[in-house]
Amino acid sequence: MATLTRLLGTTGAIALAVLAYSGQVKALQLMSWVPVDLTLLTGAGVAACVFLLFLASGHGKQMFILLGLWTSFLLPTFMVADTPYGTQKIFTLFTFTLLSAIAPFFVLRNDQQRRVFLATLVILALLFGVLSYRAGALDSLNGAAFQDINPISISRLMGTGAVVLLVLAFAKHAETKWRILMIAVAAGMLLMIFASGRRGPVLAVIVGVVVALAFTPAFQKHRVRALGAGVAALALASWYAVREGSAGAERVLSFLNGEADASTAARRLIWDESLAIISRYSIGVGWGSFPQHANVGWMTTSGGRMYPHNLFLEGYVEGGWLVGTLLMGFIVAAFLRLRRQATTPMLAAFVGLAGFALTNAMVSGDINDQKLMWMTLGLAFVMDSGSERPSTAKSLPAERLGFPTWR
Repeated sequence: MATLTRLLGTTGAIALAVLAYSGQVKALQLMSWVPVDLTLLTGAGVAACVFLLFLASGHGKQMFILLGLWTSFLLPTFMVADTPYGTQKIFTLFTFTLLSAIAPFFVLRNDQQRRVFLATLVILALLFGVLSYRAGALDSLNGAAFQDINPISISRLMGTGAVVLLVLAFAKHAETKWRILMIAVAAGMLLMIFASGRRGPVLAVIVGVVVALAFTPAFQKHRVRALGAGVAALALASWYAVREGSAGAERVLSFLNGEADASTAARRLIWDESLAIISRYSIGVGWGSFPQHANVGWMTTSGGRMYPHNLFLEGYVEGGWLVGTLLMGFIVAAFLRLRRQATTPMLAAFVGLAGFALTNAMVSGDINDQKLMWMTLGLAFVMDSGSERPSTAKSLPAERLGFPTWR
């Protein structure tokens, strides 16, 4: 029974990591042989593992906090937009997004499961990094490796891997050979993100790494050294990208210098419209109804897909003042709880991912595009405060061979 439980936990952790970026992974040409939609496949896999682990152990009693939040999400469903986007949004919110939030209670319960989850994210980032490099550039992904995929999505996936690698690389007990390798791989991913000109992922990587190194207990005894090394690595990657004369890097740096372009102006318009709606509709306008109440029709895609491009504004606009406040309160409380519990480099990497995902959520995507955020914040309530300490259990074979422990 114990062996089956471990197998279900490992399988669920892998499937959950793939689910976080299933939309990007299924756009790969090499996945064209899969007869079933990858999001459905991984979602079903995670759901099956969660159900079986629940029957076996009964874990997950702390889920009432998340389930309470999702209960409040029912209020705006009475005004959901009668559009394909509105229908899809409400369906995804109560299926795949909810699953992403509750799955950590079952498949990210111990060090081994969390290690597998992070390793899977890094492997996916490496895969996309290699394929993107072979495609030529993230600005023009028309190569044979990709089909119908947004470059910003690839940048976010690679940014996920970069955050994990950089945080773990600066752990106090990391072996030199692994530290150098992780920094080198992360730097390569950062250079490609810079070259793509995707400003949100660049800023999110910086925030994620700095938050993990500067504010988690795991780096308390060597915080200045780790933070200094992390900032130096980010600065070096930025300098090299600019030195290469990449138009994408110049676009990123102009944004960081405060210069605005058409994309920035469009977001400001969307946010202004959102604030105006919030002031007029205290109970919200309903999930997916933002384009029906905002003067952004010229930016709305087919199917009515348009949203405030900021998770907090989206909660207040479409959910109303109550739902928006509950959403903001949950996110702040979960992040602070996760940060407090990050007593090991591996848990600090989850804090970095949470900071990375939250930063992206403030500038891009709707509530259902933030699966990684829900996974990392859900983890905050899996552990009891102060319960996570460096394990003294017998080392795994990989650790005895000198591979990183990621604890």
